[in-house]
Amino acid sequence: MESAIGTEMPTLSLRNSPRGPTGFLFRRLPMSIGYHCVSDSRQPHIAHVLDCKTSIQFECDLRWIAGSGPVLEYDEIAAGRRSGDRFPGGSFHLSFDDGFAESATVIAPILRRHKMPATFFLTTDFLDNRRLFHRNLISLCIERLRLASSAEEADLRRRIEASVDRTFPSSESLVRWLRHLYQDKADEIECAASVLGIDSNVFLRERRPYLTREQARQLADDGFTLGAHSISHPRMRLMGSPEAIEHEITESCRIVADLAGTSQVPFSLPFGASRLSRRRLEDIQRRNPVVGCLFNATGIGDDGLLINRVMADDPRGAGGRDSNLPGLIRRAWLRGGIKRAKVGLRRIAAGARP
Repeated sequence: MESAIGTEMPTLSLRNSPRGPTGFLFRRLPMSIGYHCVSDSRQPHIAHVLDCKTSIQFECDLRWIAGSGPVLEYDEIAAGRRSGDRFPGGSFHLSFDDGFAESATVIAPILRRHKMPATFFLTTDFLDNRRLFHRNLISLCIERLRLASSAEEADLRRRIEASVDRTFPSSESLVRWLRHLYQDKADEIECAASVLGIDSNVFLRERRPYLTREQARQLADDGFTLGAHSISHPRMRLMGSPEAIEHEITESCRIVADLAGTSQVPFSLPFGASRLSRRRLEDIQRRNPVVGCLFNATGIGDDGLLINRVMADDPRGAGGRDSNLPGLIRRAWLRGGIKRAKVGLRRIAAGARP
């Protein structure tokens, strides 16, 4: 059955057991699976804003994928998309966002062991640990609050209230506020971090959470694809200027293309493409040959412009032997079906109006 986005539903139930290559039939694109980080140790700059699987859980995913169909390189996807040729049934594509250091130290060695290709999307300002992502700073702030005693937490909360001119009745209300901040509230994030004694530069220097350019080049030399994930990882729908959005896309692609020694690289939209003009994105891609295929943050299939991905960081339901990917894919199908049904109902309602 072909969906509204042109991708067929799985022909077999999604079980944990591996299947042959006919387990899925995707008419237009491989199933694209995305991650951010894989780590066997708790990462305080990630723990409160992103899920993260262990290496064992990640390898369970790879074994399940290996039993379900081939994993394609990005170049195969780009070529097939241009030609319109049908992809192999049950094929997959793997990608990793943000450019965390674990891409080189944990993820790439596992992928090499399983002989699987992948695409690493880099946020160029983070390379060489020059800048701390505001969401990672938020996670460090929450971590500091969680480690404080009740009395210390209350004192920190009062001081943050004074610095940002807001009231937080409880620790949880402060944490909720922090989690909903983005780059347009960078000053407030920095105020909270200052009160909590968190120095971004010290953290970057001591922990080095992101890839270096040398590590990124090595990934490319090892046969992996490098892609761009913007310059500074903004929530693009909050950017008032179309020119600023285009600069984030094109300049990051140019930097990564130079790093990889290629003329064109794919681009993964930070925080997804929600409320962004598809026509404008298509125009940016058309006018800038350095910008390759565009990847979205969540979903399944292809809307004609964006390659959607099932983000697989969530470790819930993942065990030492079984992958939780079947459940994540199933939920993605359900969410996509509900979303398309709502869109269809709105169109019907709009057409029925006098």
